[in-house]
Amino acid sequence: MYPLPAYPTSFPRQKQTPRPLQFVSILLLVVSMLYGGKFIAHRFSNGSGPATLFFLREIRILLSFFFATWIMGSIEGRSIAEYGLPWRRMFGGRFWVGTLLGFASLTCLLLAMRLVGVFHFGTFALRGADVGKWALPCSGIDR
Repeated sequence: MYPLPAYPTSFPRQKQTPRPLQFVSILLLVVSMLYGGKFIAHRFSNGSGPATLFFLREIRILLSFFFATWIMGSIEGRSIAEYGLPWRRMFGGRFWVGTLLGFASLTCLLLAMRLVGVFHFGTFALRGADVGKWALPCSGIDR
């Protein structure tokens, strides 16, 4: 093996991309993936119900942002964890605190709307064996 020549390069590698360029790059990646994903999803989901289309849209949005973050991380030489998506601490204490705070805030909002009179809880839509039948598929869907 021969050693690399020690001469200065014309384009020194920057450690961090400027913020406006980061924003524009992420925006272009996400928008192109969202529209490309929408085109593909519509070709393969003909005749699907609204729940299936909603689920596909949510998965498409999640994957678009994840892949855009991964691409930008590989360009800048960073890990996805540096963008706020740590794999090792994914379901750590902060996740559960955020889950509880989100649940509590939505509960308070619904109770306040009930007190004002613009929201009513209504009756149960599922009864008997239908509750068990739909419990497992609905437990994995988070709005």
